[in-house]
Amino acid sequence: MRNYETILRRLQIFGYVALAIFIIVGISSLTTLTIISEGYVGVKYRFGTIIAEGLTPGAHIKFPLIDGIEIIDITEQAKDYSESCYTKDIQTVENIALKVNYKYDLNKLSYLIRNVGIRNVESKIVKPQVESILKNEIGKYKGEELISNRTVIQQSVENQLRKNLDSYGINIVSINIKNIDFDDTFEKVISEKVAAEQQLLTAKTEAEKLKVASQGTADAKKIEADAEAYSIQVVNDAIKALDSDSYVRLQWINKWNGQLPTGIIDNTSILYDIGQGKK
Repeated sequence: MRNYETILRRLQIFGYVALAIFIIVGISSLTTLTIISEGYVGVKYRFGTIIAEGLTPGAHIKFPLIDGIEIIDITEQAKDYSESCYTKDIQTVENIALKVNYKYDLNKLSYLIRNVGIRNVESKIVKPQVESILKNEIGKYKGEELISNRTVIQQSVENQLRKNLDSYGINIVSINIKNIDFDDTFEKVISEKVAAEQQLLTAKTEAEKLKVASQGTADAKKIEADAEAYSIQVVNDAIKALDSDSYVRLQWINKWNGQLPTGIIDNTSILYDIGQGKK
């Protein structure tokens, strides 16, 4: 009898333990954990309806077949786009490659989740806006103006894109036009034009050098002429300042042939040629 009671107690204890294990296993099979990492947030659904938003990084419980947790990357997004456009003068831009960086506004994330769907943001909002704004901006310029105005175009596209996407809760960080590729015919024309302009610039530079050199020669001649005229003026002014006797002496000196006089009349400064007197 005692052995029977002992066995019965042991069976009861075993049953309790087995029941506890069954309950634990059952609960574990009905619930799972979802881990959300830093840089992400979670949205919890139950039967397809949002019951919790903005789940923070960490572990979160959900019931299989009932609950679902969507993990959303809230770090900076970087998307590459490639578009073809037409310029103002109907030139074909076969490919414009650009990169767009953007982030979600956490205060407006609920709108994107409920009305657009995070997975549809890029295809339904960002890409169409990029295409429309870029084509409109490129259409404002002639083909040959695109290269020189590349920075202006990039800034204009960025400003317009930022303005249009702000209402959706999408913050544009930056855009970068990486490449502008025209059709082969137009690129050849542009290349030839650049080469011609370079040759013209070289010719103008050489012409300017010759002009400067010629001007230098002309200036030197003018300086020389001015100096000679000045010296003549100085001499004339000096002559005008002489009295009559001094002027006569000066004229005699200018006409003197360099021969010494052969005779001198006493008490005078008049010279005469003795040889002529003998004749």
